Amino acid sequence: MANVDILPESQPILYSYWRSSCSWRVRIALNLKEIPYDIKPISLIKSGGEQHCNEYREVNPMEQVPALQIGKCVFVSFFYCHCSIAKHVSSSFLT
Repeated sequence: MANVDILPESQPILYSYWRSSCSWRVRIALNLKEIPYDIKPISLIKSGGEQHCNEYREVNPMEQVPALQIGKCVFVSFFYCHCSIAKHVSSSFLT
């Protein structure tokens, strides 16, 4: 992974399910870094799982949570979400 800044047009968006331990870890990392973010809840139960709907499939074709969208980039696993927070997030989020 190259160490480049990702300059989002708006705050990062975390697609998350409240009972997902991976989602919790991403939220903890974002909060520890004091990075503001929007959360978009994805129910894994409602209607057979909202992660399987077409709208979410466009965000994450793997149909899993969490997914962290920073600008035009979407990180779809905890490891990549954590790496993006640690290495790629512009320092402007830290103020």
